[in-house]
This record gives sequence, C-alpha cells and structure tokens, in this order.
Amino acid sequence: MTMMVNLSVAVVVIAIRLALSHALSTPHRYCLAQCAANDCCHDQLYSGENFSTWTYVVQDTRQPAQDDDITLVTFGTLNRLATFERTRQRWDGPIVYVIPIYVHTAELKEAAATTILSLKDKVYPKTLVIVIYISHVDDFYSTRFRREKQDPTANALLPLNTLRNIALDLADTLYVFPLDLDFVPSGEVYAALQGLLPTIHRIPRAAIVLPNFESLDCDNPDVPATFGELHRSLMAGRVRPFFAEAQELIPNAPPAIQLGSTLCFEEHPDFARGVNLTNYGRWLNESSQGLQGFFKIHTELKASIPSLKTDTAWESFAVLRKEDIDGYQLPRYREGFVGRYFDKISFLVDLRAQAYNFYTLRQHLVTHVPHRRTQSGTVPHYEFLNKAMKKLFDNEKRELQATVRRTRKEIVANWKGMDLEARRLVESGTVLGSTEGGTAH
Repeated sequence: MTMMVNLSVAVVVIAIRLALSHALSTPHRYCLAQCAANDCCHDQLYSGENFSTWTYVVQDTRQPAQDDDITLVTFGTLNRLATFERTRQRWDGPIVYVIPIYVHTAELKEAAATTILSLKDKVYPKTLVIVIYISHVDDFYSTRFRREKQDPTANALLPLNTLRNIALDLADTLYVFPLDLDFVPSGEVYAALQGLLPTIHRIPRAAIVLPNFESLDCDNPDVPATFGELHRSLMAGRVRPFFAEAQELIPNAPPAIQLGSTLCFEEHPDFARGVNLTNYGRWLNESSQGLQGFFKIHTELKASIPSLKTDTAWESFAVLRKEDIDGYQLPRYREGFVGRYFDKISFLVDLRAQAYNFYTLRQHLVTHVPHRRTQSGTVPHYEFLNKAMKKLFDNEKRELQATVRRTRKEIVANWKGMDLEARRLVESGTVLGSTEGGTAH
C-alpha cells in the first residue's frame, strides 16, 4: 500500500519525541486485537520501535517540547473531525490526535488513502495527527459482536484503551490531558492550568478534574466557552452534568428541557454515580463567586470487596503528570477493554487505588457534543459486550485490593516527608480570588 511507504522524516520525528517522552524509557507494545478475554493476538501486538509499519504521520506541527507544558491527547474516527476542530480552537497548547482507520479490505485501503490525502490539506497548529491502521477482522470480541448483531460486514470493535495509550506516549510534555474526542473544553482552560502548574507540581500524584457536562440539542448544541455561558445554559435546561439529572447533583438546578431527538440523549439518565465525586454543587457555587484554582475531592478507595464493588463508577477527565516528582510513572490504560463500557472507569479506578490526589478545577469544564445515535446503541447485541467488559472490570477490582493496601503505606511515607504548607495544599487544594491568592483551609 503506497501510504505505508517508509516515511523517514516522519519516523525521525516520532523517534525523537518518543525519546523525549517522560513515560517512555523504552518503547511500549500496543495490542490492536484480542484473541481471547484480555489476551492479545500475537500478530496484533505492535512495538513503538516500528511505528512506520502500522501508522501514518499526517502532520506534526508541534514546537520543541517544554516540561512545563500540557498536551491534550485524544483519539477518534473521522466522523467527529468537526468536534476536534472546535477543540483545537479552544485549546491553546499542543494536541495529539490519533485516528483509527479500518484497512482490512481493498476498498477500505483505497478509501483510507483518499482520507489521508484530504487530511494532509488541513494544517492544525501545535498538533500531531497520526493514523493507526486497523487491519484485523476476526478477533475474539468482534466476531461475537457480528454474530449478535447478525451483520457479518460490521467493522471490528476499536481497541479504545490501546489508542489512548498511543496518544499518551506520543505526547512529549510532562503533563497530559486525556480527553475523548466528543468532548470540547471551555476556552482559557489551557492558560488557567498553565498558571497553576507551579502549584500542581508540588502535589504528589495530582489529578486536576474538569467537570463534564453534556449538551442536549443535537441540531444546535450549546458548547459553553466560559463559566458564565455554562451557568446560563444549565439554568435554561439546555445542558446538564454528563448522563445525570442536574437536580441530583446541583441544588436548585432546573430539569432538562426536551430538545432535539430522543435518539440524541437519554431522557432520564441514571448515571449520577458516574460523576458525583466531582462535586458539581461546590464547583458551581464557588465558580459563581469568581473563585479560581482547585479544591480537593475525596475519591479514596477502601481495600474491602464491598467498597470496590460499589464505589467505582466515577468517570472523569483529568490533567495528569506522566512522571511524578518521586519518579512514579502514570499507570497505563488497560488494553483488554475494547468497543465500549468500563474502559475509562477502569483507568480511574487504577489511579484511585494508587493514591492519586484528585481536585476539581473551578471555572472550567468540558462539554459533550451530542451526535444522533442509531438504534444500534440500545439493542441486545451490545449486551454481551457490556457483560464481557464488566467481567474484566470485576477481575481488575479484585487485583486492586493489594494495590490499595500497598499505597496506604506509600501515603504515610510521603506524608511524613512534607512540610506543613505542602500538607495543607494536598488536603485542600488552592483557592484564588483573582490572579493572586493562597491555599484554602
């Protein structure tokens, strides 16, 4: 295939950036297909040492990496390109955008070549755009999915967490912001985070969370650029916390008004437990007062089985450090999760089990941009995938009991080495009334 020729310049760029990456002392291996539950197909395990054989660098317009920078990392198919372009307008820092493209038939290969040519006509500042070729067809989960769907031509299920790991590894900055492609950040969030980095850098295993909302209008979605815009849309019932009734999380919030098609969003969502730890009520109240900075949220896990069974649904997006101040490496997304269900939650549970300190960033947010769904998202052929991914997740939680116990000891050791001011920062976060301020008590 002509698009897979040896791209020496692009490969050199990738090699340099991988060498600079804090998380890649040696190249990782990436699983693009599972041959059994959580068992990678041998011929679908690819190395970061030979990116040019299974990827294509469309463009890399990033500047030389700075340690005190933050890369937004995302992935997604080209049907969400317009949402990516909106994110590119909002985020002033570097971005890594990983695009999976199916190439398992001659027709798809030809279409992929055309797609790449069209992408090369677009130039995005400070952005790495890289295509990942998806050539497998008969992997463990996709074969079952086609059988359940009764559609032998359906595309393979995407290896979501593998794509996330690739995007993270290609970021050459110390800080990263993993964000799904169908979410758009508010404006000025990059500048706000840049100003807070000296404070964030003092906190071991810091995770700075942006509350996630969803717009409810498919035809003319509200995608707030500021807190003020979010507040107006929230009070008008045009946006709500992601997949949750606003009244469950925010005092005095109005009900969502009926907008767009019922195939665009769930009329009565029941996933408040998936976002409640973010503390929307406090975020809204303090942001309304003009406060900036971030506040501590309590996401600790207990080692007991009941806690790991009931307290693990939280799903959020957070700014993270690839290598911590004590040399601790950011955990990787578990690549056994494919298609959908529990893929991001499993990563958050890993972070929580390993004693990450979570904080909610005031004034800023991310918004899910809706797209019209087909009935396929609600019919039975997804049920088997939900059960299969939940089984992986349950196995993960059992493994994490020992991790939770071990990290408790690490917390005690780290705490003893902190001065009083650092302890207050870890416990409470920071509150700023303007560009100047101090630590919250």
